[in-house]
Amino acid sequence: MEIKFLIEIVLVGLLIGVLVFFLFGPETGLTEEIKESFTSALKSLLPEKGEEVSAGAASIPETHRLEILKLQETIKTMLASNGRCFASYGGFSELGEEGGTSLIMEYDGNAGTTSFSVYGSAGGKQLVTDPNLHFSVENMAPCVIAGSSEVTSNFEQSFLNEKSWEEKIKIIEEEHYNPVNSITIRHDDGGYGGLSENRIDFGTGFKDFEDAGYLYTPDNKHICFFPTVDGGSDADGLDDDYLGEDPQGETSIPRQVAEGKLQRCS
Repeated sequence: MEIKFLIEIVLVGLLIGVLVFFLFGPETGLTEEIKESFTSALKSLLPEKGEEVSAGAASIPETHRLEILKLQETIKTMLASNGRCFASYGGFSELGEEGGTSLIMEYDGNAGTTSFSVYGSAGGKQLVTDPNLHFSVENMAPCVIAGSSEVTSNFEQSFLNEKSWEEKIKIIEEEHYNPVNSITIRHDDGGYGGLSENRIDFGTGFKDFEDAGYLYTPDNKHICFFPTVDGGSDADGLDDDYLGEDPQGETSIPRQVAEGKLQRCS
């Protein structure tokens, strides 16, 4: 990798040398304006003085690494559980730390597997090759409790009430989760130039992600994540009061799991 990088640097240097000769040689006849344009373009391709050019492997903070491994462990527990249930993977700390960490899940319908890729360094855009962080989970399909107002409304009616678990499972609405082909989790401003925080994208742009570290499975195959919104559930996700904003609320998911009103995966 390092030899290839050095060869590329040499080739770039030779190209620059040739361009300089033709641009500034005594018989080029180019105007000063054109010369300045070319010079400016060349400078933009070169690193600033003191800027390091790294060809090393990408890395992420150890905290993020442990959180992703915990997510992997939790998903496998959910897939092995018996029936619909909820589980806590602990959530993510700020993914914007130390260059940024991005997690991407992609579903292969033919193979019935979901692959996980982690990106770090340089703004969370360089692939991390650690085999423990680049993995596939068989018989898993990603999903979200979002995508339409019908989905979030049906989920609320089914689970976010004070009924016992035994009562809840008798009234569960069918269309209460949304299967998706890919999910990205990273630090992002939501596309509005506002506050950067952990957000989730399931194909419609980055949404808030105050999930309190919880997941849901309806069938021990689909693993659902919780995009959130402020002030009332809608197509973009559940009201964050049910999760990270007010985890001790009477009908919040964390509290109901703790009280046994929502089934815990085991």
